[in-house]
Amino acid sequence: MKYIIKKSFDNLKFIFFMILVFFLIYFIIYENWKFGLYIADNPKFREIFGQFGDIFGFSNALFSGLAFLFLVAGFYLQFLEIKNARNSYLEQEYESRFFNLINLLNSIVNDFDIKKRKTHEQIHRGRDVFVFYYDKLEMRLKNIDFTDTNKNFNAEFNKEYKCFITKQIIPENNKEARVNGDNGFELLHYFRTIYIILKFIEESNLNKNVKSFYVRVLRSQTSEYQLRMIIYNALSNHSYDKKGGMALKKLIEQTTFLDNLIDSEFKDKIKNKFLETAFN
Repeated sequence: MKYIIKKSFDNLKFIFFMILVFFLIYFIIYENWKFGLYIADNPKFREIFGQFGDIFGFSNALFSGLAFLFLVAGFYLQFLEIKNARNSYLEQEYESRFFNLINLLNSIVNDFDIKKRKTHEQIHRGRDVFVFYYDKLEMRLKNIDFTDTNKNFNAEFNKEYKCFITKQIIPENNKEARVNGDNGFELLHYFRTIYIILKFIEESNLNKNVKSFYVRVLRSQTSEYQLRMIIYNALSNHSYDKKGGMALKKLIEQTTFLDNLIDSEFKDKIKNKFLETAFN
């Protein structure tokens, strides 16, 4: 849309320029005509200036220059058309790839399910699965002090998070269990997709406002429990990149992904683990 507006603005500038050129040509022709009539009515000036046609010598040169100017203006206008078409194509291609990633993310979420162990009866599906996993993870993290800013927090948190990812989740009264696994390992695929989408946005050549728009679109696709699980994953060793940095956490801070957290109590709990740019 912004390229269409810019294209219209460029065309208006060109039209305004051509109007000015038209009035300039009209003024020159009119003044030459008046001057020619004045000379024609005064024999004294006819003898001085010689043949009347020589008066238009300057006009001929001017028109030749204007013709060249129009040629250059035509090439410039064509260049703008090609540039705008290319920018429009790149914008549409980026938008298409972004929403394909969003569709992939939603497909992953919709494929999540939790069933009873014996009867395989489905009891949680899609976004509801994150509520189930969040409750189980919170039980493991209930004794973790999130106000601790030293290395003890990282060690204790990652120990419990690793258990959540790798060890069997024992449902209450053994009534609940996932058929294709009994831990949170499956969620890692979801977190990797979130990372890919945020990286796709952050590394684009889009301006800040457009990037913020796409981040808000992604944010609108995540429930409160999904967001909390993303936060916990970002604080864990499972979000580290090849260089040993906390890749997902860094992207969250760069893109202000945690803007407008609903639960202020939860925000107060984890706010010292992220830079302020993650929230505002």
